[in-house]
Amino acid sequence: MPRYNEFESHLVQLFNASENLSWRDKSYSEIVACKPATQGSGGECKTDIYVSLRNMGQEEDSIKITVKKADAEFLVNKMTANDAESLFGCDWVSILTESMKPIEKQFRQSKLIYVKPQKNPKDLFFTLGWKLEITNKIRNLSSELKLSPNDIVDKVYRGTEQPKRRKDGLVGNLVIENSGVADYLLEGDSIDFSDAQSVLNNLIDLSNYTPPPVYLAFTANNYRLIANKADGKRTLAVAIEWSLSNGRLVPKFIFESPLKYQGETHMMPFIKSALAEIGITTQSVDTNFLEEIDVESLQ
Repeated sequence: MPRYNEFESHLVQLFNASENLSWRDKSYSEIVACKPATQGSGGECKTDIYVSLRNMGQEEDSIKITVKKADAEFLVNKMTANDAESLFGCDWVSILTESMKPIEKQFRQSKLIYVKPQKNPKDLFFTLGWKLEITNKIRNLSSELKLSPNDIVDKVYRGTEQPKRRKDGLVGNLVIENSGVADYLLEGDSIDFSDAQSVLNNLIDLSNYTPPPVYLAFTANNYRLIANKADGKRTLAVAIEWSLSNGRLVPKFIFESPLKYQGETHMMPFIKSALAEIGITTQSVDTNFLEEIDVESLQ
């Protein structure tokens, strides 16, 4: 069975508790709502709530809603290559690389090696690259998504570029064509809606919706020397391949292959190898080393 977050579950319960509803100047006596499931494993449909409007046991209309909590910042979290292709279609690599170009200089000027915290340092951090989220707010390191408003609505909100197994979701045990492609947006929280009719009255029709700006937001994925681990296996929008040249660590920024490499699996071995060449390994350092090291001399 699909798992709902609290807001989605509340909405499903409101619809299923309804004895009748009015929609598009017509009344319905049977209302059945659920969260569509994808065919197979992996990912979710863009439709969060599928509402089947019925009379005499027959579906006569349906409402497909994507839900956004009022305080939600992330439109897409933990972005992977599959997610990007599902959102943006076959041109997803060029869409991401073009959107990142305006802030390439910011990546290159970022502090890549540092101890943390500054006083009584606990570890030495080396940035392996940056993870990607899609948000509706500007972050410290972010770039506006280079898509037209219509494309943002279709791809980010409605999910028109989803793979077929997500577009044609499972409603109950039935595969329903385009059940996973949302037509309406609902913003708010559970406390804002006390019955299903109030939900319908607040739906935003995505066919004439002008979306706010959407941003690609980047957060660092780091290797921690003493802990001897990276920040998980998340794929990186921008990866860094570290090497050693004339006794100094040199970062190579990889912009042209977004979401191809993982920090821990692919990029961590490069920094560990480069550090080992200058005699810095997990076994060779301690907190005294962190307090004495000249970070600037490494790069």
